[in-house]
Amino acid sequence: MIMNNTLIFLKPYYDQKIWGGNKLKKFGYDIPSDKTGEAWLISALKDKSSIVINEEYKGMSFYDFFNNYRDTFFGSYTNEYPLLSKIIDANDNLSVQVHPDDEYAKNKHNKLGKTECWYILDCLKDSSIIYGHKALSVEEMSEIIAKDKWEETLIKIPVKPDDFYYVPSGTVHAINKGNLIFELQQSSDITYRLFDYHRKESDGKERELHIEDSLNVIKFPFEIPSGESVKKRNDFLVDNNLFKLKKIIVKDHQIISPQKFWMQGTVIEGNCIINGNECTIGTSFVSKSNTALEIKGKATLLLSWVD
Repeated sequence: MIMNNTLIFLKPYYDQKIWGGNKLKKFGYDIPSDKTGEAWLISALKDKSSIVINEEYKGMSFYDFFNNYRDTFFGSYTNEYPLLSKIIDANDNLSVQVHPDDEYAKNKHNKLGKTECWYILDCLKDSSIIYGHKALSVEEMSEIIAKDKWEETLIKIPVKPDDFYYVPSGTVHAINKGNLIFELQQSSDITYRLFDYHRKESDGKERELHIEDSLNVIKFPFEIPSGESVKKRNDFLVDNNLFKLKKIIVKDHQIISPQKFWMQGTVIEGNCIINGNECTIGTSFVSKSNTALEIKGKATLLLSWVD
């Protein structure tokens, strides 16, 4: 690894989940157990921060790195770190859930809301996601909850590798069994669990639900996000006021123009050299503000940034 101080490389924070598995190993991650549900690739959340592995800052949390060097590395970005990227291994169905928007999250938790998006890295042949619901009002959803009428209410969509879904706050959703997904989201850990298949924790009690908050933030009726709300430019996966996300396929050599603040990326396939640094599948990095990326090799990356 070349110490030019324009790229910071990160080790993920690993989150153990009741539905987790061991497929994150394929990205070279040293996962702590076969119940590892999430690798938080680039996280500046204080208690779940990824870790800098560059020699000069080795062992420093990315949360501390961002706050210590926001002026010199991040282009004097004044707000809290806005992005969180993960890879999720769903060895079983995740809970049916919903996330709040910025206003609700700020008022109740003093945190960012949570809009997210999913890129399907791999999945089983019959894999699916939950994306939306058929209820038309809070009252109808309350009745569905009381009567456990989920099968006819939730909208299930089959998925395949390379599919992409934008999941705005207020959207009822779930990742189902067999999916391996890259997720980019606002930097928030607020999740309201609406339904969890009556699964029980190790103490024998059913997992906690958050019905009141869920009903407060669910959007009625469900509508698939319009194209313009997701992206203004067709060569992006997302291009709006929350974040930019772009899939980069490098076949030999490519230059990525610099951004005002920074770029963050993960290699999801292949191997390459980025600004002189060897990168393999699973490598995650953050580039210094106004730094171009010179990428050599054969690889696919997911790059994101904010304006």
